Amino acid sequence: MAVKQRGDRQADGSWIDRPAWWISVEVWGAQAATIADKFHKGDLIDARGELERQTYTKRDGTPGEKLVVAFAKVEKLAAPGQAQQQQPAAPVVTAQQGAQSLAAGLGGEEIPF
Repeated sequence: MAVKQRGDRQADGSWIDRPAWWISVEVWGAQAATIADKFHKGDLIDARGELERQTYTKRDGTPGEKLVVAFAKVEKLAAPGQAQQQQPAAPVVTAQQGAQSLAAGLGGEEIPF
């Protein structure tokens, strides 16, 4: 999932978007089949679960880390283009803060998903 960050307001009043954080979401069982059939790219979701840092080996052989919302329960909040019905839950904010912390610890590198 992409966690969108607030943009930065410029002196002329315009906004510059910050890059999104990419965080993996692990879903298992019947819910995984439902998500595969009914969710689409761009859907606004609420993903709640345990935030984990996972390690892996990059293609070049160096170690890497990523954030994962594990054992997630995921709900669709609104269809693309529709007004948002409810605010994203606190775990989404926690995931964003965790991603920022992880990126800072990695020297600002992009986090793979």
